Amino acid sequence: MTADRNRIDKEKDSLKDLNSKVEKLLSLSQGAEDKIALISGKVGELEEMEQRLLGLNIMSEDVKVKIDNLRKESDSINQVGQQIAELKFLLKEIDKRRESME
Repeated sequence: MTADRNRIDKEKDSLKDLNSKVEKLLSLSQGAEDKIALISGKVGELEEMEQRLLGLNIMSEDVKVKIDNLRKESDSINQVGQQIAELKFLLKEIDKRRESME
């Protein structure tokens, strides 16, 4: 009977130890789940930031194209301005010659 009692006590101790290990494992598992949830949230934030950056890159490219177009227009306007200045000069010269002919 003592041998049975000793065996039962050992089994109880083994069960208590096993139960303790299961509790620790469950605790670790919950901690891991919390960390996984946190990481998943961060991944979602990163994906959102990536989409925003993609949108900003597209807008940046649009701005570059518009700036290039404005530079081309500015060059054209400068050329027209030079031509107008030349025409004004020529008109003044014509007026001077007319006056001198009179």
